[in-house]
Amino acid sequence: MANASARTSSAPVRYFRRRSEGRAGDDTSGTDSPAREVSRSAPPPPGELDRDDLLALRTERLKLLYESSPVVLGATVLCASALAVVEWALVPPVPLLAWLAYMLVLAIGRFALARAFQRSAPGPQGTPRWERRFLTGVLLTGLGWGSTAFLLFPESSVPHQIFVIFVLGGMTAGAVTTLSAKFGAFLCFAVPTMTPAAIRLLNADIPLASTMGWLAVIFTLAIAYVALRVQATIVSSLDLRLQHQALLDRLRLQTVRLEQAEHARVASDRRYQFFVDQASDIIYRTDPAGRFTFVNVAAACIMHYSEAEMIGRHFLEFIRPDHRRAVERFYGRQFVRKIPSTYFEFPALTKDGVDVWLGQSVQLLTDGGRIFGFQAVVRDITERKQAEA
Repeated sequence: MANASARTSSAPVRYFRRRSEGRAGDDTSGTDSPAREVSRSAPPPPGELDRDDLLALRTERLKLLYESSPVVLGATVLCASALAVVEWALVPPVPLLAWLAYMLVLAIGRFALARAFQRSAPGPQGTPRWERRFLTGVLLTGLGWGSTAFLLFPESSVPHQIFVIFVLGGMTAGAVTTLSAKFGAFLCFAVPTMTPAAIRLLNADIPLASTMGWLAVIFTLAIAYVALRVQATIVSSLDLRLQHQALLDRLRLQTVRLEQAEHARVASDRRYQFFVDQASDIIYRTDPAGRFTFVNVAAACIMHYSEAEMIGRHFLEFIRPDHRRAVERFYGRQFVRKIPSTYFEFPALTKDGVDVWLGQSVQLLTDGGRIFGFQAVVRDITERKQAEA
């Protein structure tokens, strides 16, 4: 049962995947954005159905036919029994009981077939086989009803003949709602059901019989046209439902992927933060104006300022006053010329007022050509400067 359920639930995904293949192109140059991925999942216009799409629709239509079988078979048993009771006094018991037994056994067999279909939950590959079984049962039922025009059509009672025609017309009209998912199934029932009655009336030597025969033909053709229109509506509805379900499944899958990507990003950020915090060099970021937006632990160790004391302040405030002008010009030029990366050495003052020489590598942070900040890696080079002196 679990395997059957899995096959059934995955059908819309396969349906969507087939309909979307070939439309997304062969671009493998990079990773698609979520918006682009979702845009690809939009269903294609109606009418672009390939062989696999048609088979998926065929399977869904067959499910509708089998789902309606219990109600149809119950109505068949009731109507056949009522007809047998009405005709009992005028029709020989042997053909009457034989006909009734045939209809009841056939109804039981079709009911067992419907239960077997529901238990097996076949996929698209099994659809043709189960469809043939269903159509065979419908055809045999239609032949059973059509035989009443010869077996249960008493010559001595016109009202009973009209009653038979009434039952046959009612069963045919009812078949529009239960068999129109596949027009071929409706024809398998309606043609053998109504044709014998029409032939019997057209050849009967009874007033108005010929007229009733032609009306039966017109009725059958009209009902067939209605069934054809209903089939078109059902097919369109199923197509849209499959596309909708497939799109929902694709969006759920995309949501899972986005969540996984977010978890991976968070894990990556944590690893990055760990390495930044463990680094012996100062690592910081500023906004375009030069105000600190992030500093690592090493900044506090070297400059003796806490993170809270540095965030929001301008980096020039920490540079020794006699070098501020030169540093400002240097990084102003990097900003104006949009130089991606620079290196510069200058003295800074710790919170205690002690000189610290720093060697600083600065990268521009850009987005679409717009500078949104600076990122720097700074090393304490005080010992080297003292050695050079």
